[in-house]
Amino acid sequence: MNGPSPESDYGTIARSRPHYGYQRLPVLLRRECWLVNHKLASRLYYEEGLGIQRKRPRRGKSCQVRHTRSPSAGPNDSWSMDLLFDQLGPGRRYRVLTLVDNFSCESLAIRAGQRLNGDDVVQTVDAVVKSPGFNPAIIRVDNESELVLKNLALWARWNGSN
Repeated sequence: MNGPSPESDYGTIARSRPHYGYQRLPVLLRRECWLVNHKLASRLYYEEGLGIQRKRPRRGKSCQVRHTRSPSAGPNDSWSMDLLFDQLGPGRRYRVLTLVDNFSCESLAIRAGQRLNGDDVVQTVDAVVKSPGFNPAIIRVDNESELVLKNLALWARWNGSN
């Protein structure tokens, strides 16, 4: 058989249609009267280096590798704060604020109420800090409401905590 080979036509057709893949390109070659089966098409496709590059999935920050936190070196090195939500039998909801020292695992404050806003959180943390010997270097917080975080961030800025 003289003339062009299916290999040469395959490369030109494959480059002109890069997203077709090795399964659709033999159909185009058969239309041009070449006898090509799926095995030959697959071999030629990968020999030409035409494997379709898969896009990396877009991932949010939650999929990033998390760094291990260094353990607390001593008391008042880091505190953790969390807001918990629950509901009573008749349908009345309430919130509970917990403040814990990470080194000693001591509960520094627990405050419960139907409505705890950012001011209540700041008042609770401020009351603990005013007692002698309590001043955190770092306060760790889960993803809470924006109101709580804004007020707490302002408080931490004025009191030298992170």
